[in-house]
Amino acid sequence: MTQDLVRFLTETAHDTAARADSAPAATRGELIREVEELMALRSRLVARLQDSEQTNQLQLPFAA
Repeated sequence: MTQDLVRFLTETAHDTAARADSAPAATRGELIREVEELMALRSRLVARLQDSEQTNQLQLPFAA
């Protein structure tokens, strides 16, 4: 489910960036800010997933 959310944020950001390319100047800035917000959310989610995966890994003791 979380991977689906990452994919959704990525695709939405790409679609919005494509719309910004052909948008009037007045709208372009708003669309670019939306893309930045989407990518910031995506980055935070990916970082949280990586932290969670590292925390959940089994730590095995090393023999001395």
